[in-house]
Amino acid sequence: MSDIIMIVSEVDNSGRYDAHVDGRYLLTSAQPFLDGARALIGHGYDPTRRLVMPRANREHVDLVAPLGIAAGLTVESTRSGRPTFRPYRRRVGVDSAPPARSRDVPATRGLNSTENAPAKAAA
Repeated sequence: MSDIIMIVSEVDNSGRYDAHVDGRYLLTSAQPFLDGARALIGHGYDPTRRLVMPRANREHVDLVAPLGIAAGLTVESTRSGRPTFRPYRRRVGVDSAPPARSRDVPATRGLNSTENAPAKAAA
């Protein structure tokens, strides 16, 4: 079974990374390896496959793990501020994948706004 290669690149020195698999955008996250693993499982990838994460334009690999193991982890800070792996706990009311970075799409104004209503077909 082949590895899943998830290439990441930092977004404007923000500490957040765009993640791509097979040349397609997957998500933007501060922890793309772990959030990306959950997103890939949500897309039907086999959790026993190995996830490999290099940064764009680099020769070395930053992280490697079975997809299902990576999906079961998150990073949290200890009391001293040191990052550490912890078991992932899905929050109630939150989708399994993190939100994607906006691609300059304006925010909506609400359900009752005529500005966001679908166009009516001409009779």
